[in-house]
Amino acid sequence: SLADFQLSKQLYKGKASTLYQATDRVSGEVVALKTYSKRRLSDLNWYQVEREIRLHGQLRHPNIIQLHAAFEDDTHVFMVCEYAAGGDLYEDLKRAGGRLKERVVAGEVLPPFMDALAHMHARSIVHRDIKPENILLGGGRAVKVADFGLSINWGEERPVTRAGTLDYMSPEERLELGYSDAVDVWAVGILAYELLVGRPPFERESREETQQYIQRREPALPEGVSEAARGFILAALAKNPRKRPAMEDLLRHPWIQQHARRPSTTTPTRTS
Repeated sequence: SLADFQLSKQLYKGKASTLYQATDRVSGEVVALKTYSKRRLSDLNWYQVEREIRLHGQLRHPNIIQLHAAFEDDTHVFMVCEYAAGGDLYEDLKRAGGRLKERVVAGEVLPPFMDALAHMHARSIVHRDIKPENILLGGGRAVKVADFGLSINWGEERPVTRAGTLDYMSPEERLELGYSDAVDVWAVGILAYELLVGRPPFERESREETQQYIQRREPALPEGVSEAARGFILAALAKNPRKRPAMEDLLRHPWIQQHARRPSTTTPTRTS
């Protein structure tokens, strides 16, 4: 129950959910406690929360935030999760001046991140909300995939609805066509570009213009991005989802192999 936890600080507040740093009074472990207010949940939200708990609970991987437990009382639903002391990649990127070096992106961030996504895809689970804010940093800067609120099992549920952040949305999602785990591959391409260049490749002033660029334009890669990085990004950002590599194949891409200094599930350390 909630009485088992000492809340220390609020980390995030959304429309229906709030995230706290908390301490388990029995074990002394610091955890992240996600709370959903029942009165703020629509029928669809209820379904999404139940799905989030079910899918997140199936995932066991060193680079995925662990769901320890879930429970409810009269007014709230609670999820007890692993706490990532290093914050999120978005804040980390800002502290680094908006960009990361290729050896950090390809050697430290992407391999464990893609390994976690490959683990999900092997279970037919698609994340659907990849962005720097949903990539957390644990002890020793270990990369951790977080927030499964929009994740679905595409073997159980036909994915057609738009989900996630527009800048990371694939062409087939935007058109609300049936889609697969290739949407996560597209989002990895967007992520790699943003980490290297400092902004998403199709970001424009208006939503309409951004949507048109996603559908029709190729990403403009500035000078200074290596040929190997270009190859990786362009492969992930193939407009036709059938032409994108699987996550396992992206992990073996020459750009990743060139910078891989350790197995993908070990803790990355900052080198710059």
